[in-house]
This record gives sequence, structure tokens and C-alpha cells, in this order.
Amino acid sequence: MAEFSYEKGIWTEIAECLPNRSILSIYNAAKRKFNPKNYRGKWSKMETDKLIELVSSEGHKWKKIGEILDRTPTNIKDKWKEIG
Repeated sequence: MAEFSYEKGIWTEIAECLPNRSILSIYNAAKRKFNPKNYRGKWSKMETDKLIELVSSEGHKWKKIGEILDRTPTNIKDKWKEIG
């Protein structure tokens, strides 16, 4: 899948259809939605346990943990916040 680029042209056109959203907000939502490693579905108990273990050993190195768990750093960070 091709990487998104933050080009004003297309994102400005989309933002015109969604007047309550900023261009950056729309761009970030699309990037989250269509990144194949982001939000790959529900987290299994094993994945959640592994996340807790990795944060214990690695700290908040979301990129590194994401590579290990094959998820995006944003998805990792969001799950960590959800765990509390």
C-alpha cells in the first residue's frame, strides 16, 4: 500500500465536504483507517499481555513495540491508554 502524503490539493477538496473537520484531522483519520497495520482488529489476551510485558521492559518506545507486535505506534499507544 502506498504511503499517504500530506498534499493540500486532495485533502482541501475533501475538507470542503466536511466543514467541521480540519484538513489535518481528515488526513490523520484516513491514515489511521487505511494503514494495514493500524487497528488490525481486536487485541487478543496474548497480545495485550505482551504489550504490558514490553512496556515494562522497553518503556514507552511505541515504534519499537509496534514493530514487535506488527501494529502502528499509534495503535500501541492507544491500547496502552485503554489498559490504563
